[in-house]
Amino acid sequence: MHARAVLRTVTNLSIAIGSGIAAIALALGTAEAYQVVIVFAGVIGAFGALPLLRLPASVDAAVREVEEMRTETGSIVVLIVAALTHTVAEVLTHTFAEVLSQAGAWGLDFELADPARAGAYQGVFGMGFSLGALASPIVVNATAITFGLLGWVMLGVIFLAAAFGIWLISRRAVAAAETR
Repeated sequence: MHARAVLRTVTNLSIAIGSGIAAIALALGTAEAYQVVIVFAGVIGAFGALPLLRLPASVDAAVREVEEMRTETGSIVVLIVAALTHTVAEVLTHTFAEVLSQAGAWGLDFELADPARAGAYQGVFGMGFSLGALASPIVVNATAITFGLLGWVMLGVIFLAAAFGIWLISRRAVAAAETR
């Protein structure tokens, strides 16, 4: 198995296990349960960082002489500039989408929560996010990786349906709050 796939699998399992442990504390609802979960998370985080102590302080590599590469379209520099331009555009688009999605998530997480049960609401919201992170590799493999362009279109339709569902739920919640 590829190292990146193993890392993603371990991450997904950690999210699932952590969500399950947090759900137990949430179900118990005591200060002690929350404190135990926080301490446990800190210990696990520190334990997970231990392998980093084995890394060398620096990595020295020999300097290599390289010749200018040419492609059918010209210099490799042109390809690099095109790739960088494309990458910057992707980064800006992704960043903008991330900011918008987080603003929406905060609105759903805090503004629509019942003030008397805000902690429970946020716990369920967080668990839903964790479950989504757990399921996302499966969904991407079942759509985009398996079916190529058609799979990406299917994934886009899934995202649009989810966005519409969230929009509909939030509109209903706001309308219900305004009538109270």
